[in-house]
Amino acid sequence: ATHRNLEQRVKDGAFREDLYFRLAVVPLAIPPLRDRRDDVAGLLDHFLTAVAQDLKVARKTIAPEAVAALKSYPFPGNVRELRNLIERAYILGRGEELRIEDFPVANARSSKASAPPSDSAEDLVRALPQELDARSFLDDVERQLLIRALDASGGAQAEAARRLGLSRSDMTYKVKKYGIRDHTSQGS
Repeated sequence: ATHRNLEQRVKDGAFREDLYFRLAVVPLAIPPLRDRRDDVAGLLDHFLTAVAQDLKVARKTIAPEAVAALKSYPFPGNVRELRNLIERAYILGRGEELRIEDFPVANARSSKASAPPSDSAEDLVRALPQELDARSFLDDVERQLLIRALDASGGAQAEAARRLGLSRSDMTYKVKKYGIRDHTSQGS
């Protein structure tokens, strides 16, 4: 899949013509998700099931206000971004229902003026006190992320590492560093 016009790139000499003809058996032009807002609800339903199966957890529901906010979000990352947002919400969200707070990009966009601060790095830093023990704070944030990922993966360190984009050895090191084995669902 690509968002580039390969025919034009062949004409411009930026893409190999022979490779184009190998790939272009049945070209499909699908508009970006921002132009198909009615598809968001169906994709949400699909990804809620798929992510639950991938993570081997119970399927969650999604609050109507979160659906509405996601429908208004422009999705610069297209369908992949939507799937990643669902997976992130499963890992970091609390409860059996995903709420608007579990989708900070949609939450910030839909209600910037009245919503509590989003969890973008800039907003988080702005909300911190002037004096702060940065090392302690960052260690605590990392520890909380590890605990959530381990809980979501049933205590499987390899799966939690994959979800966080860490190597297995980094995960093992961090679990020991923070002494969080006893806090996981299976005590790994």
